[in-house]
Amino acid sequence: MIPESINLEFKANNRKRSKPLDIEASFLFPYFAKGMSKYNEDLSEYETKSDKRCRDWVLAFKDLSELGEESAKNLNELRIFKYIFRHVLKENLKRSNVRKIALISVPSSKIRKRNSVGFLISEVCKTSDILFDFSDLLIRIKEVSSKDSDLKEKVLSLDINKSIYRKLCRINPNHILILDDVLTSGETLVSVCQKLFSTDLFFNGEVTVSAFAFGKTLRVDDVLKRGKRPNQQHGIYFPEIKNTINNIDLTKIRDSISKHFIALLPKKEKASKNKINIDDILDNYHKPRRSLPSTDSHGNKYHHNKSYKDVKNVKYSNSFVGMKVSRRDSGVTYIGSITKISSNDFTASFDDGKVLDYPFSG
Repeated sequence: MIPESINLEFKANNRKRSKPLDIEASFLFPYFAKGMSKYNEDLSEYETKSDKRCRDWVLAFKDLSELGEESAKNLNELRIFKYIFRHVLKENLKRSNVRKIALISVPSSKIRKRNSVGFLISEVCKTSDILFDFSDLLIRIKEVSSKDSDLKEKVLSLDINKSIYRKLCRINPNHILILDDVLTSGETLVSVCQKLFSTDLFFNGEVTVSAFAFGKTLRVDDVLKRGKRPNQQHGIYFPEIKNTINNIDLTKIRDSISKHFIALLPKKEKASKNKINIDDILDNYHKPRRSLPSTDSHGNKYHHNKSYKDVKNVKYSNSFVGMKVSRRDSGVTYIGSITKISSNDFTASFDDGKVLDYPFSG
């Protein structure tokens, strides 16, 4: 069975955010830790073949960090998790307007060491124009234990790479997805969120954030609750670990994923009545001698004839910055907001990632 998503609440030590925040974390399969049956002999009979296969693949995936990124590129352990993540993401993109996604990895517990999740992010971003690689945004500056270190120690062990952060600000994604291999208590993920949100960064409500881990560690009560013979027909298929992965294996993996929808991205937002259409704003911005151009900076045509007030007072024009707007393109409505306006033009940023300029023509 697919583990249910959970909400992790955390406090951001940021003067702009006084209330606790929460982030939704989703998973693909239950993770039966090796120590579960090793130290609890009574639980060994609760472990299934599927549990063992999942664990074998996860442990092999984790071990890639010791080989290095170049050596790991063509190995099955990276290939299979990359394949899984791409298919889960593909199903999400069908249901979401998000088109600019920053991928951030939970860093290794070892100082300044890239892990296998970072390798995966770098690989999937190479062939995508909507995924952006920020696997090195967070740096581990002090070694911690995922089990023995407390939350405060984990937060203090992290730092933000300033140059990569500046790149994040320039790209200005509309969604941030934090990736990990396995989530146990959730404390490591919370420490990452606290670090990201506790600095005066660009996060402002226009950016949505979620988390995804391939596995969620089973607790003793979880194992007892599901029983000795859980239904394995409704889980994610993993083949036996072997030297070659063939197309039959990949098809079985894909088919098992397609039976479940794992929510990673916010659902499509329908245009609501309280969203002001860009035409309405331009209507109120009226003066006959200035008219809307026939195309914007991306070559999109507009078949209406609107006119605008000549804005000479920049302070007055800035009152429109932040105003919600919408635009229709090929029958789809995109929500956005005005980000800049002057006497010559204004700029609007939309949730499909487009930033459009509307120059005044006179």
